[in-house]
Amino acid sequence: MNKRLNQLELVRTYVYTGCYTPEMMNAFKRQCGVEIRNMNELIKQEDNLLKEINKSKIDGELKSKIEAHVNNSKEIFINIKDQKIKAIQDHNRRSEGQKGAFDYYSHQKFFQLRTTPLQARNSYINQKGVDVKLATDLIQLGYTNAFDIALILTGDTDLLESIKLIREKLGKIIILCSYYDEEDKKNSTISDSLFKEADAFINLKLLSDKEVESFSEEFKDKKDN
Repeated sequence: MNKRLNQLELVRTYVYTGCYTPEMMNAFKRQCGVEIRNMNELIKQEDNLLKEINKSKIDGELKSKIEAHVNNSKEIFINIKDQKIKAIQDHNRRSEGQKGAFDYYSHQKFFQLRTTPLQARNSYINQKGVDVKLATDLIQLGYTNAFDIALILTGDTDLLESIKLIREKLGKIIILCSYYDEEDKKNSTISDSLFKEADAFINLKLLSDKEVESFSEEFKDKKDN
């Protein structure tokens, strides 16, 4: 395997990700808008209830407990409303950032974007179909001998069977790149089962801040040029 790794030559880079679309963003904003209006109505109801409580002749201690409960409920509704407003702002920013990244990638040689549309449901954005597309391409490209060694930045267990297949049946070498912390499995982005299937593993946890910053600066310089 070392001999094959020493002769490593980049054939093509594939980027698999969910893609923001105008239709999805419009649906997401509408869904968030409904949530925001609902929260505004609930906040208004709590304010009206507070006014009624203040006018009432309820016992002082009981009145304080009711007010605390109403204010707590109101705070929950305000937080949900703020979260939805922030979600719209965040995804607007990410959508614009993705356009810039896609434009950069489209001008790179031996680079291919493999995207699936993101979906908006119940005021949340979900990514569907990306893993299936990656698994399908991995098998198809393996059977057509498009590669000998695959360097995959992932930790998704859904790829386990695909990786097993191309390693055992086709003799392909799989190098996985992900974040793995043996002492803190909850923060790891790769499962033990997938980790064990790799021929080699690059642990992002071991990258220094300086190395990460150098990658970011290199990307920025290339993009600016």
